[in-house]
This record gives sequence, C-alpha cells and structure tokens, in this order.
Amino acid sequence: MTRRFRHDPPADPITTIGQMMSEAPRWFHVTCNTIGCRNRAAVPLVPLILRWGPHAPREWLDTRFRCTRCGARSTSVTRPSVAPFGVIEEFPANLALPIEKCE
Repeated sequence: MTRRFRHDPPADPITTIGQMMSEAPRWFHVTCNTIGCRNRAAVPLVPLILRWGPHAPREWLDTRFRCTRCGARSTSVTRPSVAPFGVIEEFPANLALPIEKCE
C-alpha cells in the first residue's frame, strides 16, 4: 500500500515590498547579523512603500537598515509568525523602529 501526501503548490516568490503589503501581517522584523549583537526591531511596511513605492525590490530591506545598537549594516528580514487557525502575531510596539532610522 502506498501512501499519498497532499502537497500545496509552491507559492510565487515575493519580489517587491508591494507584494509583501498584500499579505498579512503588514510588518516585519529586522535583525542585526553581527555576532554578539542580534538587535531586533519591528518595521511597518506602509512608510517604506510611501518612501520607495510598491515596486521597490524586497532585497532592499536586507541592505537599507543600520543596527541602532552596533551600527552594522548586516541585517536580515523575517516575517512575523502566523499561528495555526490564522492568528497573526501582533505588531510589537516596544520593538518599533522609528522610520527615520532607515535609509
């Protein structure tokens, strides 16, 4: 007897920040990649779309931020987790990054 597994079709890769905005949640985490720092901030997408436009490449998010703790430009972007049953992680106001901190 062979088992059959249901596989979801692969999702199209997100290439612009406008595509990120079309899916909830509409914010992301920026984490410093410097060993020993690992500072983390929450960033809403709306101000970035107003600044760069919805067609700005998603890769810009990896290169446009500077760590507020150590000053490094080596950052990574991660989307908030979506729990089972569609519960979305709330925006953590205590980790919010003032928009003037990104370039």
